[in-house]
Amino acid sequence: MQGPAVPLGGTALALLDRETRALHVEADLGWHRLLRGDGVAWDEYVHQLTVTYGFEFPFEAACSCTPGLGQVIDLRGRSRSKLITQDLLALRWAVDEVKAIRCYALAPFQDVAEALAWMYVVERPSVIHIDVCELRRRFVDLSRATSYLNAFESSASKRRSELGIALDLLCVSDRVCMRVIEAARAGFQALIEWQGTSNPTLQSVG
Repeated sequence: MQGPAVPLGGTALALLDRETRALHVEADLGWHRLLRGDGVAWDEYVHQLTVTYGFEFPFEAACSCTPGLGQVIDLRGRSRSKLITQDLLALRWAVDEVKAIRCYALAPFQDVAEALAWMYVVERPSVIHIDVCELRRRFVDLSRATSYLNAFESSASKRRSELGIALDLLCVSDRVCMRVIEAARAGFQALIEWQGTSNPTLQSVG
């Protein structure tokens, strides 16, 4: 089957949005659960932070090892797993406990196309985080543990634009477009599987 090209006057981001839309709801399920009703408990929020850390920390490591990625997009400020560490420490976790969070086993990215596709997967939920920040009204002390949620609050559109520009410059043929789409789908499937079957818990320390 012939791969879809970026439509005339369109963007690679719009193409990715369209081609992966069926996976968005399930991928966002963890964060959406926090927004259902007023009965969200502290441990549910902490669990979501650990699940997210377990996926994003290896993603960031893979990005740092991808040749040429830093030349097509500015990686400064895009690493957010350290902010989850700050939030967990604010919630009175010990450093050793944070280090013991189980992480997704992610192989190094094969190329820039795969790295940018996974970046789309990881950063797309930032629009939800603005809503999740409303949880601060439910928990008196939560405002000191939302560094991760707040990270893109004022720059989400700018970072999405930067990612879109990098993808547009990359997706110059149907072959490359399909490569990015397939990598993004794989990223979503990996995230969904990680959230659905994994329960990151503290491994024994000491």
